[in-house]
Amino acid sequence: MKKSYLVSIIIVNLNGSGLLKECLMSFKNNTYKNTEIIIVDNGSTDGSLEELSKKRYQDLNIRLIRNVKNVGFAEANNQAIPMVNGNLVLLLNNDTIVKPNFLTVLVEKIRSDRLIGVVQPKIIFLDNKRLQSGGAFFTTPGFLYYFGYGQDPEKKIYNKSMPIFSGNGACLLIRREAIKKVSLFDKDFFAYYEETDFCHRVWLSGYKVVYEPASVIYHKGGQTSQKMAESFIFFHSFKNRLASSIKNFELPTLARIVLSLVVIYLFLAIIYSIKFKLRLSIAVINALLWNVVNIDNTLKKRRVIQTKIRAVADKAYLPWISRKFNLKYYLNMFLNKEVLFENEDYPD
Repeated sequence: MKKSYLVSIIIVNLNGSGLLKECLMSFKNNTYKNTEIIIVDNGSTDGSLEELSKKRYQDLNIRLIRNVKNVGFAEANNQAIPMVNGNLVLLLNNDTIVKPNFLTVLVEKIRSDRLIGVVQPKIIFLDNKRLQSGGAFFTTPGFLYYFGYGQDPEKKIYNKSMPIFSGNGACLLIRREAIKKVSLFDKDFFAYYEETDFCHRVWLSGYKVVYEPASVIYHKGGQTSQKMAESFIFFHSFKNRLASSIKNFELPTLARIVLSLVVIYLFLAIIYSIKFKLRLSIAVINALLWNVVNIDNTLKKRRVIQTKIRAVADKAYLPWISRKFNLKYYLNMFLNKEVLFENEDYPD
């Protein structure tokens, strides 16, 4: 019988007292008991800390890190990771509700193959019970294809385990040894794309990122982002996508991707201007400018990744976790904001 691994669960919270309560209470029925929970509070003022002091949570083995301000998702997790005692680290959003056996299944999956560095469960929207995430695949121009978004989670295609380019930061089980190899989240990624950047480095190190649909959680989704300006979201997601590409890809791959991203960014900036969405246009341009201004710092990170982390060539992993580029899919995503509901003929 295998020895039970300690799983260190990290939950980042910002003014989510009610959400956090629901999340933690769902752990009461968790079948995997060898856990510790570290909650990083990013300066909440809504009574979150008072909620955590209640007796109902005493059996959950909770530790608390208090920040006086919001340091972002990446840096908050970076604060907690060095404090973990477990062999495995679970990153979990505070607006999730977990099924009783979700963690047992994830642990069994990651222990079944020593090359699995990260595993993501099936993530279902809590309100409409549609699939939110089966992970993300890479496409030739450098954008992600979000597998299964908005689809029926019971469809056969979404119920088989498979390698994915990136997991969804709402719930990821990570092998601690993989973290030691690839380092922490990029602290310059205040919001968005931080988990994709991390998962990319996991692939470069020789580990795999895998989707495991037998493990299921429910996610409210957007509880933090809905409070953010759309231009803020655009700036950080576009900025981080380009910066991550510069850091992680080999030169032949990088040249193609950077060219395609810059062309697409400029195209979108023009379209947003024509549609009188000037804030979005400026956000995209500022994302490009940020990468120009900060190129020296990005190249320093690139040198570390390419010399100390990379163990495999791009051609060794990209064919596994790439999908063909569907122009209509991305035009809908960026212009109509109704994409993400994939076409049935999209590759499986």
